[in-house]
Amino acid sequence: MKPKNIVLAGFLACMLLGGFPVSAQESSAEAEWTVLFYLCGSDLESKYGFASENLKEISEAVLPSNYQYAVISEENILLDVPPKVNVVIETGGSREWHTEELGIDISGDALQRWYYNYYPDDLDRTDLMAVFSTPHTFELQETLPSQSMADPEVLSDFIVWGKERYPAKKYALVLWDHGLGSKAGIIVDDCYDGDVMYLYELKEALEEGGTEMEAVIIDACQMAGIETAWTLKDHAKWMIASEENVPGKGTAFKGWMQELFNHPECDGRWLGRRICDLTGVRYAEENDETGKLLMTWSVIDLGKIDALTEALENIFIRICQEAGEYPETATSFAYKMREAEDFGDGRQHMRDLGSLFYQLDGVADFAELRLRNDVIDAIADAVVYNVKGSGRTDSYGISFCYPSDCSDEELDIYARNYPVPGYLAFLDMFTDWKAPDWVYEAVETVPDLSDLRSQLFDCTLEMCDNGLPGVAFESGYCTTNRVRYNLYQRNEDSGQTVWLGKTNCSTAVTEDDRLLFYATDPMHWPSIEGKLCTIELVQSKPQMRLYNIPIMIGTEPLTLRCGRTISYEDDGARISVYEIYGLWEEYEEDTTLFTRSVKPLAEVTGQDYRLLHPVDGTGLNGGTEYETSDWLTMYRSLEVAEIPLPPGTYYLEYEIENVFMQKTTLDRIELYWDGENIAVE
Repeated sequence: MKPKNIVLAGFLACMLLGGFPVSAQESSAEAEWTVLFYLCGSDLESKYGFASENLKEISEAVLPSNYQYAVISEENILLDVPPKVNVVIETGGSREWHTEELGIDISGDALQRWYYNYYPDDLDRTDLMAVFSTPHTFELQETLPSQSMADPEVLSDFIVWGKERYPAKKYALVLWDHGLGSKAGIIVDDCYDGDVMYLYELKEALEEGGTEMEAVIIDACQMAGIETAWTLKDHAKWMIASEENVPGKGTAFKGWMQELFNHPECDGRWLGRRICDLTGVRYAEENDETGKLLMTWSVIDLGKIDALTEALENIFIRICQEAGEYPETATSFAYKMREAEDFGDGRQHMRDLGSLFYQLDGVADFAELRLRNDVIDAIADAVVYNVKGSGRTDSYGISFCYPSDCSDEELDIYARNYPVPGYLAFLDMFTDWKAPDWVYEAVETVPDLSDLRSQLFDCTLEMCDNGLPGVAFESGYCTTNRVRYNLYQRNEDSGQTVWLGKTNCSTAVTEDDRLLFYATDPMHWPSIEGKLCTIELVQSKPQMRLYNIPIMIGTEPLTLRCGRTISYEDDGARISVYEIYGLWEEYEEDTTLFTRSVKPLAEVTGQDYRLLHPVDGTGLNGGTEYETSDWLTMYRSLEVAEIPLPPGTYYLEYEIENVFMQKTTLDRIELYWDGENIAVE
């Protein structure tokens, strides 16, 4: 009898097709990796098919020819070879799945567990040509009664099942769905009224799961926060996540799964770098301009999170201790927190941690530079790798939540998500929320800063050189965080007032040292094809702003994401350059969750659209009444340019916000513009 050997034909077939026959469901051999995909489809799947698309990408990753050898008996019958990488998936959380192309039927009424089988069990193992030409498949392992995937017991049960059934040297957990930042958590189950898994519940799930993860990969928006890292630190070695919103297709699944198949001996840090790099490549190859601009992916060493948390606590405890005697230092620090790099449109209140502390360079009164430097060093130790787009140059790979204008209920949840007393005491000092009693068993009671809050309204209107009134702060202006202005236009034909948008003010210091905020040049406004458009400021940086422009295609209101960069000529003249990045459905109307859906304009080229102008400041979300432009034609690129406003009646409205997140809106100022000059009524 010939010894078992590598049959040449089989080997050549493996080389050509890039795969090796594997059937490992009953194998007791320990693999190098088991990857546990927790795939809560939500509306991201039912409406857009993003989860199905990622499953398709996984199925396109193949076992390389140098991975393992196909062992063939002398009768040319395929023998089992245990895999080095197990891939198991739990699906649920969506009422509708779009997996017809994959040949599998995922239920919207149950939880299901799948194994990514390189070669099906029912394959005719005597037909080697069939073996090497059979596509990889997802095989259903279990169907369970419907439950919310936001229930921590559902996740912990999946982890236990995956480890028992597919033992490995290393485990990776992939959390896929909506991310809501650190004031809430991750996983939003569409089948259970948007049930959310808070971070403290994620911690419970990992504790019950009882498995140390080599890596936790979070394919969800705004989850690369210290609070998430703190949640994972006792249960995983590495966290791979994004500070910013994640485009619909998420990470480059095919690419990084292929890398894992190619190099199963790798650790979580190595894998994390590949995920970050290949995801950046994906955005570039797909011409995802927003993805390229706003990309922020990082690899975080969870073993360094305790040290980073301690360094932060030292800062906030010191600030709270000194706030009674030096309140200006505390308010200045809060102002810097609001100025740190922020993500999304601010709804989740996530800001970059490194951006905050690098702002404090050379500022000696911020709770000692030594403490500030300790935080920077701890960030550098914790974030071992990060990639970022040109619009996120101030991102250092790990964020924090500053939930200072949230409800008491939201802050109560945040306190459970990140139960560190020094920072919670700081939030108590700067909000109307009362921290739990256990906080003040660990730190001193914070001073009352209510007198500083009252200084928000200590301002007057003052005429500026451009003929418009600005907002001048007589005293206490150090508590002012920002001033923005809304511009409205009265339609003389309809009698309605429409909102042209909101943007930032410029600032100046007056001769008597007051701080003046003013609208720079509101009588020149952005337009598309010569038609005025409404712009809503989403994010503002010194040299870049991001705007939303509402439009309608057919009967569907959508949003153009527009960036504006600013430069200056030698004579000091300002140059504003606008660029449309893509077409967004930013938020679901019912849930206001970020949809992750973005389309390049090429996908809607040739379609007719209208510019939308909300009536009387109703905003861009929910219950909005619009006036519309004439029909325009969508092109692959749209030119946005500032043009003079037509003569008519306009209204200027200032909005003021202080570091305590108190807000007020001043009375509207009526303006008449004749095309050259402004008259203030």
